[in-house]
Amino acid sequence: MFVMLISISKSGIRLASLVEMSWHHTNRVGCATHACQGVKIIICKYAPPGRIIDQHIYTPGRPCQYCPGQCNTQLGLCTN
Repeated sequence: MFVMLISISKSGIRLASLVEMSWHHTNRVGCATHACQGVKIIICKYAPPGRIIDQHIYTPGRPCQYCPGQCNTQLGLCTN
């Protein structure tokens, strides 16, 4: 599992970690939030990691077109 820490402040969000969590092969994600002295902290664990330079985070196509297993047709997402 990989751990991501996002600190949301006036300067913005670390987007690189969000891209890793959004990767099409990443299928296990859990997050928690906490506010401390005006700063909101979000911590997430996710696996497997993603983010290959110069590649899309997903494969364009119809919903569920490339699912290796089953598909939730209501959400249009692959399921395990």
